[in-house]
Amino acid sequence: LQGMDLLQGTFLLGIVLLASIILSMVCLTSGAMTKQKVWQIFTTLAMLVGLLYVAGVFAFMFPRMFDFGGADLRDSTFWYITATIVVWAFSYFFLLQQISTAMLTFDADNRSTGVRIVCSFQFLLLWAGICVITWQMSLVGGTVNHDPFFTAILLSLIHWAIVGLFAVTEWDELSPRLTSRLPRWMALRFLLIPWLPGGARGLIYVIGHAVLMVLVTKFCLDRFGIAKDFPWLFLSGACAYLLIFLGFSSFMGRMLMNLSHELRPAHSRVLAVITLSLFMIAPHLIYLATHDRYGTPGYSMLFITVPYDTLVFLSNDETSRATRVTIILWVLASIAVALNALPMARGIREILRPERYDHTAS
Repeated sequence: LQGMDLLQGTFLLGIVLLASIILSMVCLTSGAMTKQKVWQIFTTLAMLVGLLYVAGVFAFMFPRMFDFGGADLRDSTFWYITATIVVWAFSYFFLLQQISTAMLTFDADNRSTGVRIVCSFQFLLLWAGICVITWQMSLVGGTVNHDPFFTAILLSLIHWAIVGLFAVTEWDELSPRLTSRLPRWMALRFLLIPWLPGGARGLIYVIGHAVLMVLVTKFCLDRFGIAKDFPWLFLSGACAYLLIFLGFSSFMGRMLMNLSHELRPAHSRVLAVITLSLFMIAPHLIYLATHDRYGTPGYSMLFITVPYDTLVFLSNDETSRATRVTIILWVLASIAVALNALPMARGIREILRPERYDHTAS
């Protein structure tokens, strides 16, 4: 056995303990999200398969990692990477905790604020990590380029597309229980608007973080002297796609739930995902049917509804054609936001001037 390294043993036991805590929360969240017995059976089987896979990873990957010298516990870089992974893992632990709490809470209570706060923390954590990594590379004389910021923007898009879909399709009205618990200081109520439940307030919440992402990107690129060569049309188009998807999803969800009280936010989310999939698949089918050979070089305006193809085009092209594509995207984004302007105004007023305060003033 060649003896036992105390540091390695302590590290492995600590990682196993943390993994056990996080996996327990995953199982608790899965149990809270499933109500029907049929889905509970499928979820249980999926959890068992997942736990067996994780057990296999711990049984084979970690010993091999130490045996072949892939991890040096006396290297500061290893601990920096490990600390980053642990912090990210615990952020998802708290996110799952808030989700499970929300699923077990009655509808009239606040089921959104905790989830939104954790998601904001994850967003800030991502950008803080990217900024620290880039700063350290500049200190040691390494090459500082756009790649970390491309990664951060793409991960932020995925993050806010998923989180935002749940946030913008909630019921807009606050329950009397939540209205009565609003703070009496108007400035505090104003600051709490994006984090309070409601689909229109959820759209404000996402727009605020998109603006923050642009500002942080601009500041960092200027700070490291790489802003000149950065494809700003790519960032502009990415933000436009986010607003288009979430703006139309919020509008369609609101219209759908107004048709019948039997329809729930989950139905509007499914409809939004199906609609997005159709807009992404249809251009490729049309292109296949109208061209002799698929994959002809060049970007076609037909693919403007496909975020991946369009963002790749915007990241590699700075011509007037790319500018026209960006303008079209922002016209659509403006329409998507405008469709939710009145609900957002009502959502702000509902917090700043709730009925209980008006009644007291009168």
